[in-house]
Amino acid sequence: VQAQGKRASLQDYYCHARIPWDIHAGARSWRLLGMFDGHGGKDCAKFAAQFLPHEVRRMLREKEEDASKAQKKTCKSY
Repeated sequence: VQAQGKRASLQDYYCHARIPWDIHAGARSWRLLGMFDGHGGKDCAKFAAQFLPHEVRRMLREKEEDASKAQKKTCKSY
């Protein structure tokens, strides 16, 4: 049951995304689930729901690149 209180419409948003991440052996992907409450209006909750998956993907991609570079550097030193 969803309660809207005194608002004319529900202001909450959610995101659900598959996030590929190969940095750990055996972990092919993660699931990102987020629920954003629009206490101060729907705009912030909508923004977070739309852009958080992209930002998480970007951050994990950078971590994968860093890990790959570190691994190559380590292998070259032996």
